Amino acid sequence: MQMEKNKGRCQILCFGSKREISTFTATDFKYYKRYLKYKSLDFGKSLVYLPKSTVEIIYNKSATFTTGDIITLRIILHNKNGDVLTDGGDFINIWMSEKGKGASSAGYVVDHGNGTYIGVIKALWRGSPHIKIAMSFQKESIGLFVNYLYKYGMLRTLKGVFKNARGETAKGICGIHTLTKHGICDFTSMNYGMRWFCSLPDKPGFTCSDWYAPIGDMTVPTFTKSKKQFLR
Repeated sequence: MQMEKNKGRCQILCFGSKREISTFTATDFKYYKRYLKYKSLDFGKSLVYLPKSTVEIIYNKSATFTTGDIITLRIILHNKNGDVLTDGGDFINIWMSEKGKGASSAGYVVDHGNGTYIGVIKALWRGSPHIKIAMSFQKESIGLFVNYLYKYGMLRTLKGVFKNARGETAKGICGIHTLTKHGICDFTSMNYGMRWFCSLPDKPGFTCSDWYAPIGDMTVPTFTKSKKQFLR
């Protein structure tokens, strides 16, 4: 969403594009369990559809602001069918900027857990700034990551290379979970006390003491094609 200040008034124009951000804090992950129910994509029902979502200014019906005023927005998310979403969990950012002055400031967003969010930002300078709201993380994308991590322990497949006394090499899958009950090597003590296991290669003739090195395996698909498109 973009708000443009023109002749002392702010007009809501449109939603901003989706932005990618690189950090997701430990505090955020405290609430990961709420995202475990999002195991698939439902483009008609649960996913946010920004063109049909609404934003309105509250507590100031005149929409006229001066420096130091607090600007409060009510954000109501809808799906593609136009229905109001009934769950929270989406991560929304709000910020104000004015390119000509090189000025910018960030606000904060309160999630009411029912598809309604309150965005708050302070007018810090005089001019014609833009206020933008963007979706940084959709709850479904968090759910895809959380469920995958919960099941496999990592997003990328890692394998351990084993090399025996005869010079033969083979690979076994590694991770923080024991994916099988047999032929497991526990390397937790070697990993500074953090959980780490590798399965022995299917090829006979190898023991845990033959572990040689880790290697990434990018040939194993992490997500389906549609999920990859969604997560971009």
